[in-house]
Amino acid sequence: MAIRFFLIIFSVIASGCTVQQQIQPTPNYGEYVRYENNAKGKDKLMHLDTVKGFEEYSSYRDNKAFAQSLSGAWGWTSEATSIEHAKTGALANCQVNNTGAEFLYPCEVINLNGEWIEK
Repeated sequence: MAIRFFLIIFSVIASGCTVQQQIQPTPNYGEYVRYENNAKGKDKLMHLDTVKGFEEYSSYRDNKAFAQSLSGAWGWTSEATSIEHAKTGALANCQVNNTGAEFLYPCEVINLNGEWIEK
């Protein structure tokens, strides 16, 4: 009898202890307008600071890369051990300045060893 009473009490208590989980809505980025920069060569550079940075980048030799985001962020690396390391470094340096816009306007390498990358 005591076991039966215990099971009934346990069932009542356990049924009242449910866990509710709130589901967060997925953000809808479809409502944003995505801009493009179809300029070629140096005309791709969006700000005077970017032009100054590019001029400094241009003074270095070999294994260098320059990256820019349509948000205006930019970064570069030079004298890396390989062109792949230069790309990675330029993207990382650009992304540091692009934290708020990277999901919509990611950094892209636009110049490698002085050669413009056209899409």
